[in-house]
Amino acid sequence: MGSFPVPSPPPSRFGKGAGGLGNSLPKPRPRPGGGPGGAVGLGCLLSKDTIINSSFDNWRKRLGDSFPALGHRNYRLFWTGSLVSQIGSWLQSITYGWLVYKLTRDAWQIGFIGFLGSLPMLLFSLLGGVAADRLDKRRFITLTQTVFMTTAFILSALVYWKAIQVWHVAVIALVNGTMMAFDNPARQALVQDLVGKEDLINGIALNSAAFNGARVLGPALAGILVAHFGMAICFFLNGLSFLFVIAALLMIRTQPPPLREDDHNVWAHVKEGLLYIRRHPVIRVLIAMVGVRSVFGLPYAILMPMMAGEVLHVDAAGLGKLMSATGVGALIGALGTARFGDRRHKGLTLLRADIAFACALTAFSLSRNFHLSLAFLVLLGASWVTYMTTMNTLIQTLSQDRLRGRVISVYMMVFGGMTPLANLQAGAVARALGVPAALLIGGLACGLSAAWVALFREDIRRLK
Repeated sequence: MGSFPVPSPPPSRFGKGAGGLGNSLPKPRPRPGGGPGGAVGLGCLLSKDTIINSSFDNWRKRLGDSFPALGHRNYRLFWTGSLVSQIGSWLQSITYGWLVYKLTRDAWQIGFIGFLGSLPMLLFSLLGGVAADRLDKRRFITLTQTVFMTTAFILSALVYWKAIQVWHVAVIALVNGTMMAFDNPARQALVQDLVGKEDLINGIALNSAAFNGARVLGPALAGILVAHFGMAICFFLNGLSFLFVIAALLMIRTQPPPLREDDHNVWAHVKEGLLYIRRHPVIRVLIAMVGVRSVFGLPYAILMPMMAGEVLHVDAAGLGKLMSATGVGALIGALGTARFGDRRHKGLTLLRADIAFACALTAFSLSRNFHLSLAFLVLLGASWVTYMTTMNTLIQTLSQDRLRGRVISVYMMVFGGMTPLANLQAGAVARALGVPAALLIGGLACGLSAAWVALFREDIRRLK
């Protein structure tokens, strides 16, 4: 803002006989419309504007110091669009689980639907990693998000017209799972392209914060919408939410990877990525740790509707609160990791979060009190996100840039691709022994695995 010229002071209206009072008065600036003394008010306004702007600049600087990834324009666009889209995705996720429960009311069938949705991660993630290394990630993710939007609208129409059947849910689970197998490696690898390696952990943690911030709002909103308007509206709103992330992807600009002469040989690329992981002892152990958590830790989510309805005796709104509690904890963990996660000793952070997750899952399996269960889920969510954000960062920073997409694809294949086996075993154990027993076994298995790594793998403990 420019300053007004200050004219020579006019003679004092009080005269010199006033003890020089006139000369000691503030020198007024003329107001734009003329008139005496008007410039004093304008000067005050300018001073207030300066204070406001200075306060805003200080707040923005503190925000930038805490969350440097937001200083990158492309990342801000992507993060904002993803936040809106993820709120819609959580609307669908909770409603989807409740829909399957209402259609089947059977633990094994719930696990089987989860198996179908996760099977493509096991089958196609390696190809997704090759695509992430070879193609323009931005355009590729735009395509997958468009497919997700289409299936959400189809699901909304089927539910609204009361034509939905279990096989419809199974087919949509397969389609979405296939898209996820290609979307996840590209989405994870895109973060480093948007923020660089220096701000990578901050970008990953902020992505997790957006995901889990939506996890706080989405389930609670889904419970209210299902109770008052039915399930179709949740699927419809999810479809609309994808427009935001698609618009953001169309606005950002990234450089596609250079094409190499041997880029036509897809399977050679797959083999190269697998051999790299096999020969890297630390990455190999980290991915194995993810596999154990995927099989024994993650099934708590697929069993949550039955835990809510048959053990804690709550309705859809109660299920939404349980999932929101996990989201609150996850948001706390994500923001904490974004603020402090770039410190040293990431290996110790990883192991502490792993042990805390196992303890929280075990305690939740033993709880029969709704409010106590909420507290355990807050701890579970915080520890899980801290663990996964640190794990993701370590795997990406330890990998060569040209192989990053393929390493992430194996990581995502183990993380999501092992879920079919996890869902089947969790459904079978829950049918035979009950839902609490299935969760208890998972918590104990995760705890034993974390203890083994902490005791016998010094190279993991010392990761920086």
